[in-house]
Amino acid sequence: MRWTFWTGVSLGLLALGTGVLRAAETPTVGVGAQGAWARPKDADHALGYVGAHLRLRPLAWLGLEGALDYRKESYAGESVTVRDVPVTASVLVFVIPRGPFNPYLIGGTGVHFTRTEAGAVSTSDTFMGYHVGAGLQVVLGGVAFFGEYRYTGVKIQADVGPNASRLSLDASGSNLRAGLTFWF
Repeated sequence: MRWTFWTGVSLGLLALGTGVLRAAETPTVGVGAQGAWARPKDADHALGYVGAHLRLRPLAWLGLEGALDYRKESYAGESVTVRDVPVTASVLVFVIPRGPFNPYLIGGTGVHFTRTEAGAVSTSDTFMGYHVGAGLQVVLGGVAFFGEYRYTGVKIQADVGPNASRLSLDASGSNLRAGLTFWF
């Protein structure tokens, strides 16, 4: 009797929750592009980069994002160049999930595929990183524009220079991103 009651309550809450929390808009899959400005801690200067993303909205308040970017940064007075291709996975929590203006919190992790060049020496490696931030999505029909701030944490190490000396670079820093998503 007790087990049946709690099973019924659980199934009822699950059915109610999925119905109430479903996205108001019918599109739940979106693809798009973004551009960003970043200022890594150890880099010689700020940089711009571009990328593409896939977003899913399984629930009105929950989004998932996979992204692929390309960035090129210079360090140590332009003597070291790092080409970074981060592949990231993010969770977006929409504070106001319905309507045309959707503020959200974002967090996730990524794998950074890097190629570090210092003079004639070049090495490739992969590093794990993380990111946290907040953004705003503005929905206009089947297109959404977004702007966000992300703090990205990633440390890059490479064996470069004479006698393969170990180079440690902090590529962590602030990112301002903007882009658009086409929802289907």
